[in-house]
Amino acid sequence: MKIEFDDGKFNLALTREELVVLICALGWTDSLVPSDLAFQEYVGLSREGYRSLMDAMADAVRSSSAQDD
Repeated sequence: MKIEFDDGKFNLALTREELVVLICALGWTDSLVPSDLAFQEYVGLSREGYRSLMDAMADAVRSSSAQDD
């Protein structure tokens, strides 16, 4: 995953796997998938993969915000 901050916007370059995790996670938070087990089977990845993607995105946002100060 590559995150850049350009002209007031974040640009994300995601692998297919990261994009699938992100899209499915957004659907899961909207209760489109009924349970954690169904979510994991649907995405084909563990919850740890989702967490590490979210952590990486949060770290990138924090570091970009610190550069703006």
